[in-house]
Amino acid sequence: MIKLLKSADSGEEEPDEPFSVLVVDDELGLLTSLKRLLETHGYVVAVAVSGAAALTQLAKNRYDLLVLDLGMPGIGGAAVLDFTIERCLDMAVIVISGTTSVVEATAAMRRGAIDYLRKPFGPDELLASIANATRKLQLERANRLMRDRVEVSERLHRFLVNSSPDLIFMLDVEGRFSYLNKRVETLLGFEADALVQQPLACLVAPPDRDKVATLLHRLVAGATEPQLAEWHFLRQEAFHHDRPTLDLFMIAEVTGFPIISGNGSESRFTGSY
Repeated sequence: MIKLLKSADSGEEEPDEPFSVLVVDDELGLLTSLKRLLETHGYVVAVAVSGAAALTQLAKNRYDLLVLDLGMPGIGGAAVLDFTIERCLDMAVIVISGTTSVVEATAAMRRGAIDYLRKPFGPDELLASIANATRKLQLERANRLMRDRVEVSERLHRFLVNSSPDLIFMLDVEGRFSYLNKRVETLLGFEADALVQQPLACLVAPPDRDKVATLLHRLVAGATEPQLAEWHFLRQEAFHHDRPTLDLFMIAEVTGFPIISGNGSESRFTGSY
């Protein structure tokens, strides 16, 4: 079985290395048969004839899939399964057994195994189970990769925003700060976190607060174009003076953009920046 990964550039599916499988069973004849079967279908297969041997291989090597007999003497399949959980191994597990009770099999499924096959099982049954397991594993890895890429993108975006020479902020539907970049600290003297949930108007000189209300009203009313305004921001020192002087104000050209959630008739205004 070949892993198929989509190219980010072309959208085409490109082959990667085959899926690797570790088969663990104390029946040597069955182990040999399963190895031959899976290799015939394109898998890279390793085998372990005991739980102890399986632990050794799992500690040294990486596998995509584990086919695990629960009913082995000594270190049994349950202990091997626990090992994969403790080590947070990125693999799918299929448990097999000819003697294990339904209760034990159910417990294995609850601990993370994705399928259970009771011996004797046919080749097609095993192949179908493995195909389902590898598809699920591939989807989980693709989703994880997507989340990681989004997280990296968000970190980069936060870095760029905080590195901007401009004051950048976001407001909720009530006109309160939900985010400010670090530039507010150097320009106005406030810590960004201290201003979250505070109204924008509290940082604007009283004569200009009507301009703030007008701009926010246009955004809430459905304006799709950026809204421009100019007003005086108050520096932190201005709050300690009854009659602030001009050096305690910062004149700013402000551009406001609406934040819209949903599509079409379901779209709604959720804030601005």
